[in-house]
Amino acid sequence: MLVKISGKKLDFEPGSIDWRHQSSPHTRFGVWSTAQGLVFVKRFSEKPSGWGLLKKVQGKKLNNAPEVLALMEGEDDYFAFFEWLDGDILNQILQKDQIADFFGPKRLDDRARNLLTISVYGTLAHLHRLGFWYPDLDFKNIFISSSGDNIRIFLIDMDSCVRFGEVSNPDQVSQRYWEGLISTYREAGKPFIKKGLQNSERDISAHGRSLNQSMLLLFAYAVKRLGKVPPDAPLYPLLISQKNPMAQEVMRLHAGWKDDRNLEKDLHCWLADYLKMTSNELSKTTSKLTPASPTGWGSLISRLFGN
Repeated sequence: MLVKISGKKLDFEPGSIDWRHQSSPHTRFGVWSTAQGLVFVKRFSEKPSGWGLLKKVQGKKLNNAPEVLALMEGEDDYFAFFEWLDGDILNQILQKDQIADFFGPKRLDDRARNLLTISVYGTLAHLHRLGFWYPDLDFKNIFISSSGDNIRIFLIDMDSCVRFGEVSNPDQVSQRYWEGLISTYREAGKPFIKKGLQNSERDISAHGRSLNQSMLLLFAYAVKRLGKVPPDAPLYPLLISQKNPMAQEVMRLHAGWKDDRNLEKDLHCWLADYLKMTSNELSKTTSKLTPASPTGWGSLISRLFGN
């Protein structure tokens, strides 16, 4: 089949790729070597939930995420072609003790930790502007690319994103990482799941924006804990205990669910305080790490938070 990459049509032969399996049985990935350079390819046996997002951003730059170079729908499979990123995922960097190789001699100082949190924060906000939420925020989906003093943070696996209001599959949310979050939501008076997760029901409908806002809050908490817990430890085991102040904060923040309010401003103020920044400083840093985009995210955050 012919695939158009960077304005040139290239002959793509799926059988020539050394396909590897991801955690999902429906997804495989591989590297395609072309005259234009290396291309990361994902192959799906069924249309992924984020296919609509990939089509929307194809050929454009979704900040802090790999560029979608091309999409193909074959007779039996779907193919997504992404820019090749040089680096590694965060959980591998931690487990191999390669922090200094990617973050420099200062390793994970406050600046590096804030860079991780704010980059992900800006990317999630951008996705929400596009009408999607990200179901599986953990360290295996954070990709680090480093060249000298230039450190780039990427959120990968955009094909798993779910459009607001659409059902998704429970296997797209990592139960290992989010068990505590789910328990907290249920105790807050309104579970994050609207329906589903029954023995005979596969699809769920989630409060995606609110779920992402809690994920981001807890991601910031997990980043602060790096170096204090084993690299392979679950990110949020303490959340199950109501004595954990972070669990109480999630419950307080999302009490607004009762009125179906967008709590983005509340999260922004909380995050600025947690990172020891002013709200305006966080706005400026987020706009810098998540620059002008097709949706005007940079200017919108300025209008929202007075940048």
